[in-house]
Amino acid sequence: MFPIVLASVFEKIGRKEFWLELLKSDFNRGFLAAFVLIIAFFLAFLLLKICFFILFRVRSCHQILVRRSDGDILVDIDAVTHAAERVFEAFPDLRIRRIRIFQDGGHYRIDLYGSVAHGCSCTELIGALKPALLETLKATFGIGNVKTIRFFIEALKGESSGDPIRISAPEPIEDGASDDISL
Repeated sequence: MFPIVLASVFEKIGRKEFWLELLKSDFNRGFLAAFVLIIAFFLAFLLLKICFFILFRVRSCHQILVRRSDGDILVDIDAVTHAAERVFEAFPDLRIRRIRIFQDGGHYRIDLYGSVAHGCSCTELIGALKPALLETLKATFGIGNVKTIRFFIEALKGESSGDPIRISAPEPIEDGASDDISL
């Protein structure tokens, strides 16, 4: 039923008489002009969004480019990881599992994924680690174009061992116990 109705509508739209009848009155011409203008704005904004996405996207990369007057240096993610591991040795409460690098124009962003020990202050730990990591990258490789360092805390480690803290479901209420609250 629906395909037949749709075919009928398209058949009417395809006829020359339909368009001549539609454009006879001023109201219909204004309505059609507004409709075309809305479609044009929609397409223009869609094209603009695509252009901004292409120009300003953040790209994942495996190397950091250090520009120098005597030649560029490409620092691989493994070298950045090894340099970062030396910094992490000074912070035993922090364990980094993975490092990712993203390029945003001429600047880079480093994402660190890991865990922190139970009972330590994450904000103080990360606040002390960021400048130390930036200084190590600058001193070792000359990398000065790291814009941000982000930390993703994936787990909380136990105090005595490196095992994660286990959270279990609450114990079920015994059959004889009442959970009614009377005032």
